This record gives sequence, structure tokens and C-alpha cells, in this order.
Amino acid sequence: MARDLLPPARMSLPEFAEKHRFLPGAGGGRGEPWRNDLTPYLVEPMEAADGAFNNNTTVLVGPGQIGKTVVPEN
Repeated sequence: MARDLLPPARMSLPEFAEKHRFLPGAGGGRGEPWRNDLTPYLVEPMEAADGAFNNNTTVLVGPGQIGKTVVPEN
């Protein structure tokens, strides 16, 4: 029972996304899990956002519909 009272293990934002994040499926289903290997260009911005308390601003610039919005969602 004491194990349930311990704080969760610390992990980076990309690790958390792969373990807990699911992309919405068609028709509102559970969808599929987030995979960093499908969007490797988003790992570095997620790591920068994860350490945001050390940064004043994190900027991600790129073309539309490449996944920029999911970085803060993760």
C-alpha cells in the first residue's frame, strides 16, 4: 500500500508521451500510441519544453500539420 503513496517515477516528456499518450482514432476510438520514431524532429522541442523552467521561451517554427501542437499537449 505504501508503494501507491510514492510519487511517480521521473521521466522526460518524450518518454512520457511514448508511454502514456494515445493519438485519437477515427470515430473517437482509442487510436494508436504516440511513437517518437515517427516524428523524431519533435523529440528535441519536447525536451526543450520539458525543461521550460530553465528557459524563458521555447519556439518551434515549421510548416503546417507536422505535429507542433502536440508538443505542449504531451
